[in-house]
Amino acid sequence: MSAKVKRFEHKYSLSFKVVSNNDKSLSIKGLIFGASLLKANGTSIITENVYDQRFQWIPEVQRMGADIQIGWQHAMIKGVDKLSGAPVHSTDIRTGASLVIAALQADGESTISGIDHIERGYENIVSLLSSIGSEIEYN
Repeated sequence: MSAKVKRFEHKYSLSFKVVSNNDKSLSIKGLIFGASLLKANGTSIITENVYDQRFQWIPEVQRMGADIQIGWQHAMIKGVDKLSGAPVHSTDIRTGASLVIAALQADGESTISGIDHIERGYENIVSLLSSIGSEIEYN
């Protein structure tokens, strides 16, 4: 899977392309896609049929102002106009990726703890995101 990020004057556009079903990154597609829907127009529904703890990122992004309801295997995401920076915690690799995507969309500063998960799963994420214009730093 690869992701393309386009920056416009007041928004970002994320698009995904699956390269191969054997691509190790494929398993995070839904989470990153879910985090990219936080400010999308309308309502989106994500269904998780494999791992019942996959929605651990949702309470964290709700602190930022995300409007998400969880019911059994489904998350209903209503896009909001604004997310606000907040202190959040990464509990695993996939949650970490979602929180980074959410924080990049938020106004103000977000602090993500539990970054050992992010470091383990995403080599050079700070420099990669900085290279496309993101304001992100590692302390």
